[in-house]
Amino acid sequence: MKLFIYFLVLTGVLQFLTAHLCTQFRGGSKAFFNYLNVCAGIGGFATIGLFIWACFLTTWWIPIAAYGVKFIIQTLIPPIPILELVASWLFPASFIATVVLLILQI
Repeated sequence: MKLFIYFLVLTGVLQFLTAHLCTQFRGGSKAFFNYLNVCAGIGGFATIGLFIWACFLTTWWIPIAAYGVKFIIQTLIPPIPILELVASWLFPASFIATVVLLILQI
């Protein structure tokens, strides 16, 4: 479950960076803007759902501590547009990996 917790924190940080890019998006691509909206909106609820689901499968304080670590990390990362762009590309893969690790309980 240790690998799962690391991926859970990574997914939370990537979702935060994707949501920040969505609010600051100034591009002309409607499709990419819709992609960012889906990742920021539904991805945010799904990431919170993963934290709640993890509370039932592990010791309850571990996902809460991971959420606190995620909050600290996301406040320390500066808003760099290239980093946010890379995070928006990596978020779906990280989310799927987190779900697979949660189901396999690794």
